[in-house]
Amino acid sequence: MKKIFFIMLSLVSSLLYAEDKWPIGLWNMLDDFTEQPEAIIEFYRTSNGVEGKINKVFYDPEDEVIENCIHCVGENKNKPLVGLITFSDLKYINKQKLEGTVLDPETGKTYKCELTPLKNNKIKLHVIVNRILSENRYLSQLKK
Repeated sequence: MKKIFFIMLSLVSSLLYAEDKWPIGLWNMLDDFTEQPEAIIEFYRTSNGVEGKINKVFYDPEDEVIENCIHCVGENKNKPLVGLITFSDLKYINKQKLEGTVLDPETGKTYKCELTPLKNNKIKLHVIVNRILSENRYLSQLKK
């Protein structure tokens, strides 16, 4: 009986541990068309849930280099992109989904979002623009 209890306890604690670990760490934000990394996002735990900040930006040689959030308002106005908190108020809805908000540094707008883990160490980012329009983006786990 003790053995069964120990196995059950181990299973439950491993499930809870898995929830606490996902998506903590470094992730590549992938370009919609090329699937090449646009930025590295670092997800970490806070007292309010999970947040994500830009760790590094990969600039396309054909695009204008923007180093600050010029379209942001309030405390994020003109902040450097590296270090900018783009994912905030992320809460676990269940083991397979986080909900919160995402800041688009190109426009300065904030949207509701959902993060869902996929196979092959990827995350689907579902951005809710309004009641009719939404967009999916993808992140891949940074290889160590």
